[in-house]
Amino acid sequence: MSWDANGRIEWSENSFGVLGTWYTADDCANRTPELDCTARNRAFTGPDGQMGWQTSENIVCTSGTAPKVALKADGTFAYAEQWGFLAGFTLNAGMPWNANERCVAGIQFDVSGFEPAILRINAVTLETQGIAHFAEVAIPQSVVLPWSAFAQGSWVPVRTPLDTTQLTSIEMHVFTNTGSPTPFGFCVSNVRFLYTDTVAP
Repeated sequence: MSWDANGRIEWSENSFGVLGTWYTADDCANRTPELDCTARNRAFTGPDGQMGWQTSENIVCTSGTAPKVALKADGTFAYAEQWGFLAGFTLNAGMPWNANERCVAGIQFDVSGFEPAILRINAVTLETQGIAHFAEVAIPQSVVLPWSAFAQGSWVPVRTPLDTTQLTSIEMHVFTNTGSPTPFGFCVSNVRFLYTDTVAP
């Protein structure tokens, strides 16, 4: 599946009806003054003018440092406020995309770079924004993930199966921890879907 230098994916350029764009997000939007948030690398600038990422045709790269999770005044850790950084792409301009109708059984891509050691891959639906199903992968490698590899975290109060008829985006999430900041510097390329028992472009 290809995208242009602006990170845009056209449905006419793939056989899976994907229409979307690459985007990034971080924990700085909901920060409070006493909490650190993700520092994006100023040397990288995306087509949306946001720092910390850049893209050319068929490759997206990111760089920065996600914060160490701090203790709040109430004695709990600020995971909700200091959740890190993500880069992802929409599948149907933000609306649900049905993987089942297209016989898509999962996703494959190449990830290069060496930070962070573990990356979370989110499969997001309208109903699971903020509590997405995810799979953790070590980098660098060629990643192959069937939908069955995705699950919600143990912290989700009521976990549900992934509804692959309602997918909205795929995200690469740099998650945080209470031990130390998390530097990141990785690139994603060669994105493909798993089509039944084979990999289709």
